[in-house]
Amino acid sequence: MSRLGLTGRHRHHALQVCVGADSTFRLRAEARDPWQTFGAAMVEAEVAHQFDGADGLCAMLYLEPDLSSERTDSENSGSTISAVQDIRLEAFRAEMTTVSAEGFAPDAVRGLHRRMRAIAGWERPEKGTVDSHIEHLLQLMRDSPAQPWSLEDTAVALQLSTSRVRHLFVAETGTTLRRYRRWIRLEAALRVLVGRESLTTAAHAAGFADSAHLSRAFREMFGLTPSGVTGAARILVDPE
Repeated sequence: MSRLGLTGRHRHHALQVCVGADSTFRLRAEARDPWQTFGAAMVEAEVAHQFDGADGLCAMLYLEPDLSSERTDSENSGSTISAVQDIRLEAFRAEMTTVSAEGFAPDAVRGLHRRMRAIAGWERPEKGTVDSHIEHLLQLMRDSPAQPWSLEDTAVALQLSTSRVRHLFVAETGTTLRRYRRWIRLEAALRVLVGRESLTTAAHAAGFADSAHLSRAFREMFGLTPSGVTGAARILVDPE
């Protein structure tokens, strides 16, 4: 949950769900596009976009679409940025305001995120629907985000050929190993930063060369610097 102003144009390997609590917000895909105003919206994965919250309170949920969740409705399928219409939104906004007033307790924020899943029409898939090799690899990468995890490294870890790993990875995650590795490293860096550690400490723990490298990755993925994200938001990195 955050109070964000204008971000730079960015994209990430996650479906993004946004809900405004005390005001609307604006989104656009292309810099030349007109702004669209929303009370609640979804941005599809890998879609470059720009966000303007005008410093209003907004809850944002980032879902890894091919692994952590499965779309259960198709009302907005085919749209890169689309409005969310749900009869529960007003109750959800009231709950957001309460969570904010009470100091963003982690369990309360986690509960909000789970309700955002339901509002957006996304559910976790049944266990075993993701290729076991890729499930194992992603767990290894999250356990050791600072490791290089080159295509050759992953092939050795999984005892598969590099061509097979490349094919499986794109098929199961919808993106390349290199881009997904950066996403996992940003998750790891966020875990360190929310613990009030330095940018340099977070960069090294997550496998970035230095703080400047981490800052560039943040701007590419979120349209903001690390301090712009952590200074304006209450962040929860949840494996569920």
